[in-house]
Amino acid sequence: MANTAERPSVLWDLLAGACIVLGAWTVAMPYALQFWLYHGVRINDVVCGFLIVGWAITELVLSPTYRWSGLANVVLGLWLAVSPFVFGATASGAAVFGNIATGLIVAVLALGSVAGGWRNNHAMAGRA
Repeated sequence: MANTAERPSVLWDLLAGACIVLGAWTVAMPYALQFWLYHGVRINDVVCGFLIVGWAITELVLSPTYRWSGLANVVLGLWLAVSPFVFGATASGAAVFGNIATGLIVAVLALGSVAGGWRNNHAMAGRA
């Protein structure tokens, strides 16, 4: 059985994988929570959702050395959390709650994936 230093960083990959699922949810959210009439928020959610999925896949595909690329999802998650206020969709509780909750979860998971992957990469380098 492989010791901890030789095992892949499965937990950090799962966090990035969760960002893929949340990105897909972000694309569907305006329609599922019925706030598609707010055009700015709807378009923003669809674009951000595809970008979140793309960056999470990029983070998983690239070498662990380039795990920092997942920081883009931290920025996208924070933007998603403030976007209903920027686009003036505060009358829709679903838009506000959905974007804030999803955005903050994406930001935390992406930051955890990047930080954990970085820590794991440096721990493996120190033992080599």
